[in-house]
Amino acid sequence: MLLPWGHLFWPLTHTGLFSQFFCVFDPMNGGREMEYKELILVCGFSRSGTTWLAKILDALPNVLFVSEPDKRIYSDLKFGKVSHCSNLEDNKNEYILYKKALQEVVDMVHCNLMTFPFFKKQYCNVPYTLYWIFAAIYKFFSSRLCLNLRLPPFLFKKNEKVNVVWKSVNQSSNLSCLKNAFHSIKIVYIVRNPYATITSMFQHKKMAMDGEDLRRIAERQNSIFFQKNPINKSDILSMSDIQKRSLLWRIECESAYWESHTNPSIHMVLYEDLVRNPWDVVKNICSFLSCPFSPEIQKFLKQSTGEIKPPLISRILSTGYFGVYRKQNVDVTKWKKKLSREYYNQINEIVKDSPLIHNWED
Repeated sequence: MLLPWGHLFWPLTHTGLFSQFFCVFDPMNGGREMEYKELILVCGFSRSGTTWLAKILDALPNVLFVSEPDKRIYSDLKFGKVSHCSNLEDNKNEYILYKKALQEVVDMVHCNLMTFPFFKKQYCNVPYTLYWIFAAIYKFFSSRLCLNLRLPPFLFKKNEKVNVVWKSVNQSSNLSCLKNAFHSIKIVYIVRNPYATITSMFQHKKMAMDGEDLRRIAERQNSIFFQKNPINKSDILSMSDIQKRSLLWRIECESAYWESHTNPSIHMVLYEDLVRNPWDVVKNICSFLSCPFSPEIQKFLKQSTGEIKPPLISRILSTGYFGVYRKQNVDVTKWKKKLSREYYNQINEIVKDSPLIHNWED
């Protein structure tokens, strides 16, 4: 169906690959280029606080935030469904396709600001209220019409250099490929207690057990986790659904953990530390990223942790899956009241030997 306002509602999937790293060619605005100073990936297992952490960084005026473009954009590969490669020499063709898909994400994130709350940006060319209205309208149509939409370019200043914050839950065991594709990328990886993570997933129908975890595990057979933890296929087949999900947590989080030991561009963060002591944790993240611990970040931290009241509209629109507000002690321990002893034992059977589990032994 062709929309008469197609110039404004230009689908992301119609944008070609015209640029090199961190540079977008915009066919809607006279072919001008917009340069990205830095690409920052906020990554983690689902329900680990990636959205909250990414929105903390989004508070910076020079940040262009995009949420999970690898989940919505299709190219030669479907992101999150690639065979996660660790030996690039043995996977040259796959790596080329993967790199092309990564580049497509970077080319397509321009103006794709679709998650609440919205923040004032130095690259905006219009008053904040007008930008907020446009962003809210586009988010509404994007979700209702299942389109990947771009905000119109007249909202933004020309030739403004920005830092791109890309939030993803699909790239945990792809970090070595990411680093080879984008040499200057910085990655902030957040890990949450596996019991709390899986309990949180139960609360969302889209993340409940769907019978697909065996396939997801098979796709990650080349990850660092399996190099360090050989597991027989028969043992995996005998696992319950919740145990397969627990194994998937180990594969994703431990792959990132081991990768961070040899890759200084990866910064690991515990979700529980972020909730209990957000100021110090975010200061360390900002230091790692060489960005300021700005007044905008400080204000959002106060709002998102309840120290000061955020705008009512932000609280209403930032709930559920896109929730970005935390209660320091409640959000760390509430899983204990919701996880049954049977499920706890099943999860524990899989994660008890994880090198990460000591972080939650209190």
